[in-house]
Amino acid sequence: MRTLLLFLAFGLAFPLQTGAHQSEKVRAELLGLDRVIERQKSYIDLKQDRIQELEHLLDRKTDNLDRLYNMQSLLADTYFTYQFDSTLYWLRDNLELATRINDPTRINETRLKIANLYTTAGYYLEAADLLDRQIDTAELAGSVLGDYYITRLRFCNAAVEYFTNPEMVLEASASRDYYLARVLDSYPPKSETFQKYLIEKLMKEQRYAEAGKVVDRLLADKSPSSHTFAEYAYTKALIEGFLQHADE
Repeated sequence: MRTLLLFLAFGLAFPLQTGAHQSEKVRAELLGLDRVIERQKSYIDLKQDRIQELEHLLDRKTDNLDRLYNMQSLLADTYFTYQFDSTLYWLRDNLELATRINDPTRINETRLKIANLYTTAGYYLEAADLLDRQIDTAELAGSVLGDYYITRLRFCNAAVEYFTNPEMVLEASASRDYYLARVLDSYPPKSETFQKYLIEKLMKEQRYAEAGKVVDRLLADKSPSSHTFAEYAYTKALIEGFLQHADE
Protein backbone atom coordinates (compact mmCIF):
# COMPACT_ATOMS: atom_id res chain seq x y z
CA MET A 1 0.00 0.00 0.00
CA ARG A 2 2.92 2.31 0.74
CA THR A 3 4.19 1.96 -2.82
CA LEU A 4 0.75 2.65 -4.22
CA LEU A 5 0.47 5.82 -2.12
CA LEU A 6 3.91 6.98 -3.25
CA PHE A 7 2.95 6.22 -6.83
CA LEU A 8 -0.19 8.32 -6.52
CA ALA A 9 1.76 11.13 -4.88
CA PHE A 10 4.24 11.19 -7.76
CA GLY A 11 1.36 11.17 -10.23
CA LEU A 12 -0.15 14.21 -8.54
CA ALA A 13 3.16 16.06 -8.40
CA PHE A 14 4.11 15.49 -12.02
CA PRO A 15 1.58 17.84 -13.68
CA LEU A 16 2.88 20.66 -11.48
CA GLN A 17 6.35 20.14 -12.90
CA THR A 18 5.27 20.38 -16.51
CA GLY A 19 2.88 23.29 -15.91
CA ALA A 20 0.92 25.06 -18.61
CA HIS A 21 3.44 24.16 -21.30
CA GLN A 22 2.57 20.48 -21.40
CA SER A 23 2.35 19.07 -24.87
CA GLU A 24 -0.82 17.34 -25.95
CA LYS A 25 1.11 14.08 -25.96
CA VAL A 26 2.01 14.51 -22.29
CA ARG A 27 -1.60 15.38 -21.46
CA ALA A 28 -2.77 12.24 -23.23
CA GLU A 29 -0.27 10.14 -21.28
CA LEU A 30 -1.46 11.63 -18.00
CA LEU A 31 -5.12 11.13 -18.86
CA GLY A 32 -4.35 7.50 -19.61
CA LEU A 33 -2.57 7.25 -16.28
CA ASP A 34 -5.61 8.73 -14.53
CA ARG A 35 -7.77 6.00 -16.04
CA VAL A 36 -5.34 3.36 -14.80
CA ILE A 37 -5.42 4.85 -11.29
CA GLU A 38 -9.23 4.72 -11.37
CA ARG A 39 -8.92 0.99 -11.93
CA GLN A 40 -6.81 0.49 -8.81
CA LYS A 41 -9.90 -0.49 -6.81
CA SER A 42 -10.47 -3.49 -9.06
CA TYR A 43 -6.76 -4.33 -8.78
CA ILE A 44 -6.98 -4.28 -4.97
CA ASP A 45 -10.18 -6.34 -5.04
CA LEU A 46 -8.49 -8.98 -7.19
CA LYS A 47 -5.54 -9.03 -4.84
CA GLN A 48 -7.79 -9.53 -1.82
CA ASP A 49 -9.53 -12.42 -3.58
CA ARG A 50 -6.17 -14.07 -4.32
CA ILE A 51 -5.06 -13.61 -0.71
CA GLN A 52 -8.24 -15.30 0.53
CA GLU A 53 -7.70 -18.22 -1.85
CA LEU A 54 -4.08 -18.69 -0.73
CA GLU A 55 -4.96 -18.43 2.97
CA HIS A 56 -7.73 -20.99 2.45
CA LEU A 57 -5.22 -23.38 0.89
CA LEU A 58 -2.80 -22.80 3.77
CA ASP A 59 -5.53 -23.79 6.23
CA ARG A 60 -5.21 -27.31 4.89
CA LYS A 61 -2.51 -29.05 6.89
CA THR A 62 0.42 -30.38 4.88
CA ASP A 63 3.62 -32.24 5.71
CA ASN A 64 5.18 -31.17 2.41
CA LEU A 65 7.56 -28.43 3.55
CA ASP A 66 8.49 -27.47 -0.03
CA ARG A 67 4.84 -26.89 -0.86
CA LEU A 68 4.32 -24.94 2.36
CA TYR A 69 7.32 -22.71 1.62
CA ASN A 70 6.12 -22.02 -1.92
CA MET A 71 2.57 -21.24 -0.77
CA GLN A 72 3.75 -18.84 1.92
CA SER A 73 6.13 -17.23 -0.55
CA LEU A 74 3.24 -16.64 -2.96
CA LEU A 75 1.17 -15.16 -0.15
CA ALA A 76 3.99 -12.80 0.88
CA ASP A 77 4.48 -11.73 -2.75
CA THR A 78 0.76 -11.01 -3.04
CA TYR A 79 0.75 -8.92 0.14
CA PHE A 80 3.89 -7.01 -0.92
CA THR A 81 3.31 -3.24 -1.49
CA TYR A 82 -0.19 -3.83 -0.16
CA GLN A 83 0.16 -4.68 3.54
CA PHE A 84 3.54 -4.46 5.29
CA ASP A 85 2.74 -6.35 8.51
CA SER A 86 1.22 -9.36 6.75
CA THR A 87 4.07 -9.52 4.22
CA LEU A 88 6.64 -9.48 7.02
CA TYR A 89 4.72 -12.11 8.97
CA TRP A 90 4.76 -14.63 6.11
CA LEU A 91 8.37 -13.87 5.16
CA ARG A 92 9.54 -14.41 8.73
CA ASP A 93 7.57 -17.66 8.83
CA ASN A 94 9.29 -18.73 5.63
CA LEU A 95 12.70 -17.76 6.98
CA GLU A 96 12.11 -19.98 10.00
CA LEU A 97 10.97 -22.80 7.71
CA ALA A 98 13.97 -22.43 5.38
CA THR A 99 16.30 -22.47 8.40
CA ARG A 100 14.60 -25.57 9.79
CA ILE A 101 15.09 -27.51 6.55
CA ASN A 102 18.62 -26.05 6.21
CA ASP A 103 18.19 -24.66 2.70
CA PRO A 104 20.78 -21.85 2.15
CA THR A 105 19.23 -20.75 -1.15
CA ARG A 106 15.80 -20.24 0.40
CA ILE A 107 17.29 -18.61 3.49
CA ASN A 108 19.07 -16.01 1.33
CA GLU A 109 16.07 -15.65 -0.98
CA THR A 110 13.80 -14.87 1.96
CA ARG A 111 16.27 -12.52 3.62
CA LEU A 112 16.50 -10.59 0.36
CA LYS A 113 12.73 -10.30 0.21
CA ILE A 114 12.67 -8.98 3.78
CA ALA A 115 15.44 -6.47 2.97
CA ASN A 116 13.48 -5.36 -0.08
CA LEU A 117 10.35 -4.97 2.05
CA TYR A 118 12.24 -2.95 4.68
CA THR A 119 13.66 -0.68 1.95
CA THR A 120 10.21 -0.12 0.44
CA ALA A 121 8.79 0.75 3.87
CA GLY A 122 11.67 3.04 4.85
CA TYR A 123 13.27 0.77 7.46
CA TYR A 124 16.76 1.39 6.13
CA LEU A 125 18.78 0.31 9.17
CA GLU A 126 17.02 -3.05 9.22
CA ALA A 127 17.52 -3.47 5.47
CA ALA A 128 21.21 -2.58 5.75
CA ASP A 129 21.71 -5.08 8.58
CA LEU A 130 20.30 -7.89 6.44
CA LEU A 131 22.28 -6.94 3.33
CA ASP A 132 25.58 -6.28 5.10
CA ARG A 133 25.62 -8.90 7.85
CA GLN A 134 23.17 -11.71 7.20
CA ILE A 135 23.62 -12.57 3.53
CA ASP A 136 26.71 -14.41 2.33
CA THR A 137 27.18 -13.37 -1.30
CA ALA A 138 29.47 -16.37 -1.86
CA GLU A 139 26.38 -18.58 -1.52
CA LEU A 140 24.39 -16.66 -4.14
CA ALA A 141 23.97 -17.76 -7.75
CA GLY A 142 21.52 -17.51 -10.62
CA SER A 143 18.27 -15.65 -10.00
CA VAL A 144 19.04 -15.18 -6.29
CA LEU A 145 22.24 -13.31 -7.16
CA GLY A 146 20.26 -11.17 -9.58
CA ASP A 147 17.73 -10.46 -6.82
CA TYR A 148 20.61 -9.46 -4.53
CA TYR A 149 21.86 -6.88 -7.04
CA ILE A 150 18.34 -5.52 -7.53
CA THR A 151 17.79 -5.23 -3.78
CA ARG A 152 21.14 -3.49 -3.35
CA LEU A 153 20.29 -1.09 -6.18
CA ARG A 154 16.90 -0.28 -4.69
CA PHE A 155 18.53 0.38 -1.32
CA CYS A 156 21.11 2.72 -2.93
CA ASN A 157 18.37 4.59 -4.81
CA ALA A 158 16.46 5.07 -1.56
CA ALA A 159 19.62 6.22 0.24
CA VAL A 160 20.33 8.86 -2.42
CA GLU A 161 16.73 10.06 -2.22
CA TYR A 162 16.11 10.05 1.52
CA PHE A 163 19.37 9.93 3.52
CA THR A 164 20.54 13.22 5.06
CA ASN A 165 24.18 12.27 5.74
CA PRO A 166 26.17 13.67 2.75
CA GLU A 167 28.88 10.99 2.97
CA MET A 168 26.33 8.17 2.96
CA VAL A 169 24.50 9.76 0.03
CA LEU A 170 27.75 10.07 -1.92
CA GLU A 171 28.67 6.45 -1.20
CA ALA A 172 25.20 5.23 -2.23
CA SER A 173 25.33 7.31 -5.41
CA ALA A 174 28.61 5.70 -6.44
CA SER A 175 27.45 2.22 -5.47
CA ARG A 176 24.22 2.33 -7.44
CA ASP A 177 26.11 2.69 -10.74
CA TYR A 178 27.95 -0.52 -9.86
CA TYR A 179 24.80 -2.42 -8.88
CA LEU A 180 22.86 -1.19 -11.91
CA ALA A 181 25.61 -2.59 -14.14
CA ARG A 182 25.52 -5.89 -12.23
CA VAL A 183 21.74 -6.13 -12.64
CA LEU A 184 22.03 -5.65 -16.40
CA ASP A 185 24.77 -8.29 -16.51
CA SER A 186 22.59 -10.77 -14.63
CA TYR A 187 19.57 -10.94 -16.93
CA PRO A 188 19.03 -11.74 -20.63
CA PRO A 189 18.62 -8.55 -22.73
CA LYS A 190 15.12 -9.59 -23.84
CA SER A 191 13.85 -10.22 -20.31
CA GLU A 192 11.45 -7.76 -18.70
CA THR A 193 13.82 -7.28 -15.75
CA PHE A 194 16.65 -6.25 -18.07
CA GLN A 195 14.37 -3.88 -20.01
CA LYS A 196 13.08 -2.32 -16.79
CA TYR A 197 16.54 -1.49 -15.51
CA LEU A 198 17.72 -0.47 -18.96
CA ILE A 199 15.11 2.29 -18.73
CA GLU A 200 16.65 3.41 -15.43
CA LYS A 201 20.11 3.51 -17.04
CA LEU A 202 18.90 5.42 -20.11
CA MET A 203 17.03 7.97 -18.01
CA LYS A 204 20.06 8.47 -15.78
CA GLU A 205 22.04 9.21 -18.94
CA GLN A 206 19.24 11.56 -20.13
CA ARG A 207 18.61 9.37 -23.19
CA TYR A 208 14.88 9.89 -22.85
CA ALA A 209 13.79 9.07 -26.40
CA GLU A 210 15.48 5.65 -26.20
CA ALA A 211 13.97 5.04 -22.76
CA GLY A 212 10.53 5.89 -24.14
CA LYS A 213 10.84 3.24 -26.85
CA VAL A 214 11.69 0.60 -24.25
CA VAL A 215 8.68 1.62 -22.14
CA ASP A 216 6.43 1.37 -25.20
CA ARG A 217 7.55 -2.23 -25.75
CA LEU A 218 6.81 -3.12 -22.13
CA LEU A 219 3.40 -1.41 -22.18
CA ALA A 220 2.41 -3.33 -25.31
CA ASP A 221 2.63 -6.62 -23.37
CA LYS A 222 0.66 -5.49 -20.31
CA SER A 223 -3.04 -5.39 -19.56
CA PRO A 224 -4.24 -1.79 -19.05
CA SER A 225 -5.91 -2.91 -15.81
CA SER A 226 -2.68 -4.26 -14.29
CA HIS A 227 -0.60 -2.54 -11.63
CA THR A 228 2.53 -3.02 -13.74
CA PHE A 229 0.88 -1.16 -16.62
CA ALA A 230 0.21 1.74 -14.26
CA GLU A 231 3.86 1.87 -13.21
CA TYR A 232 5.10 1.86 -16.80
CA ALA A 233 2.46 4.42 -17.82
CA TYR A 234 3.72 6.78 -15.12
CA THR A 235 7.31 6.27 -16.31
CA LYS A 236 6.22 7.03 -19.89
CA ALA A 237 4.47 10.23 -18.79
CA LEU A 238 7.57 11.25 -16.86
CA ILE A 239 9.76 10.65 -19.92
CA GLU A 240 7.43 12.70 -22.12
CA GLY A 241 7.72 15.53 -19.61
CA PHE A 242 11.51 15.44 -19.77
CA LEU A 243 11.41 15.42 -23.56
CA GLN A 244 9.05 18.38 -23.55
CA HIS A 245 11.39 20.37 -21.30
CA ALA A 246 14.36 19.47 -23.52
CA ASP A 247 12.56 20.98 -26.53
CA GLU A 248 11.75 24.27 -24.78
